[in-house]
Amino acid sequence: MVTYRREDLAPVFIVAPPRAGAKLLFSVLSQVDGCYFRDDHAPDSADQVPELHPSAREWRSGRLDRLDVARLADGVVDRLVSSMLTGARDRADVALPEDLSVVPLLDASARHAMRVPFLAEVFPRARFVLMLRRAAPSVASLTEAWQARRFVPYPRLPDWTGPAPWAYPLVEGWRELADRAVHEIAAIQWQRVTDLLLDDLDELDAARWTTTSFEALTQQPQDEAKRLAAWLGHDWDRELVAPLPVTSTTVSPPDPAKWRRNDAIARVLPAVSQCVERVNERVPDDLRAEGGVGVVPHLPEAGFGSDYTATVPALLREAGASLLVSTYQSGRAIVVRADADGGLNTHFRTMAMPMGVAVAGDRIAIGTKNRVTTYLDHPKKAEQLMPAGTYDGCFLPLSTHYTGDIRIHDMVWAGEELWAVSTRFSALVTVGGLGSFEPRWRPSFVSELGAEDRCHLNGCAVVADRVKFVTALGESDSPGGWREHKANGGIVVDVDSGDVVCRGLSMPHSPRWYDGNLWVLESGKGEIGIVDLMSGRVSPIASLPGFTRGLAFIGPYALVGLSEVRESVFRGLPIAQRQARECGIWMVDIRSGAVAGFLRFTGGVNEIFDVQLLPGYRWPELADTESSLSDDAFVLPATV
Repeated sequence: MVTYRREDLAPVFIVAPPRAGAKLLFSVLSQVDGCYFRDDHAPDSADQVPELHPSAREWRSGRLDRLDVARLADGVVDRLVSSMLTGARDRADVALPEDLSVVPLLDASARHAMRVPFLAEVFPRARFVLMLRRAAPSVASLTEAWQARRFVPYPRLPDWTGPAPWAYPLVEGWRELADRAVHEIAAIQWQRVTDLLLDDLDELDAARWTTTSFEALTQQPQDEAKRLAAWLGHDWDRELVAPLPVTSTTVSPPDPAKWRRNDAIARVLPAVSQCVERVNERVPDDLRAEGGVGVVPHLPEAGFGSDYTATVPALLREAGASLLVSTYQSGRAIVVRADADGGLNTHFRTMAMPMGVAVAGDRIAIGTKNRVTTYLDHPKKAEQLMPAGTYDGCFLPLSTHYTGDIRIHDMVWAGEELWAVSTRFSALVTVGGLGSFEPRWRPSFVSELGAEDRCHLNGCAVVADRVKFVTALGESDSPGGWREHKANGGIVVDVDSGDVVCRGLSMPHSPRWYDGNLWVLESGKGEIGIVDLMSGRVSPIASLPGFTRGLAFIGPYALVGLSEVRESVFRGLPIAQRQARECGIWMVDIRSGAVAGFLRFTGGVNEIFDVQLLPGYRWPELADTESSLSDDAFVLPATV
């Protein structure tokens, strides 16, 4: 019998949200010549090892991460490897070769979606194929699967009293869902698994995973099979035509429109809209053309809900200002405006992962997934907008600069230069030249420029029109090294001297220089505080019910962005222990630390990145990049 070392194995794990078509993808890739796989009905490999079963972790969930690898006793991983290899054959029914390091070993399980960090740690050479599917048919199919009672991984799940036996992956907080309807459970389960899966894959080296979609595979099967086989390092020598044969997990005959006949699914989708946007952003670009396959439609703005205290619009009205808020996971920038009747208006604009926002007078710059768009106020256009006399600003797109996916976080104008934090390159950069970006500064402990997110540089503060301070989540020079100490490894760095002026912070974000002080948000604690530059300590001003990120000031009030905590990213942080976690803008009196009001999002928005004040603009318009308002709005050089 051949013994395989896990370090030598090169498994390929198919991972997907529930009912996204992982079994269909498995049936296709198992036809690649040179791939080995277990029988389609083989039991889940990890659950066959008692130490990896959810019951060994008090049934908290089916989650396995890198820490679980360290906790395992000797021999446990060997049993997992044995479970994965038992009975594996290729398409010609040939058993495994002696050297399995040169051939892909396919493994697919619905529960693998919650195990990516664990599998990546156990198998250093493992790769992953992510299978995505549009939200509506996924949730509808998952609801149907629950009702079929055929896909029950844990028939004797203790304490479960829900409307049907638990189906598919066991998510965190499953006990709290027992009183929900089946379609509501399915939507929440789909969102939690999808968010976890995308978070985990984003932390891996991009070379270790690729993405496909159910729509691509079913509508362009030959092209997609050829592409994936090439990614595996093999040729595709079969002919596939649509429609592909149904798999053993099919509940009812395929019908692309059947989910639309389910009103309950249509009603529940807005509650998971921010997750829909994340899926949309990861569908391969060549499948996103208008009318093409794989496109996830945006949900109506009716899916976004909020409530607020009267103090927030009163503050904006008194200041004659509005707010610009970026919510990258929901794919929206939001203009927050106070109306004449004492209410608050949230005006949405769709963008691809908006994050950093820079404001300087009549200019706005917004950093999104792979570009920076600059907007300029056109006062005469504002006068033409209806109702007449309502708008005092109209920001139209002036230019777009493509940076590539450099993970733009904070952005600021320093003088006439637009600076941005490139988290992926661990550097401060300027935007607008002939290149994608111009590297201008990086921490002294980062030895070279590389797209490796070494320290998770994220925030920058301007003092006297110069970028003066930055925040990072760790003092690391290795790819992703900041993650090892994210709970208390955060730092503040003086850009001029390169010195670390403050250490021991819990995921610091949004440094701001205001009223002669350096303010910072310790996101991992849910706090806002002032940095004492002499002692290197932070004096907390207020503790808030969410992950603090995004900060602006109006007089004696701080407007702090709050995000709900994603357990997969923020596990182990102090904020993760709190029961109440909110998303919105919290108004804090910096004189006393008291909460003076809030704007709370109750649907559609879970995470906020930036909060910027638009001084002098009580009711501005922020136009879409394709708006016809730009057709006859011209900006000429001053010399003309």
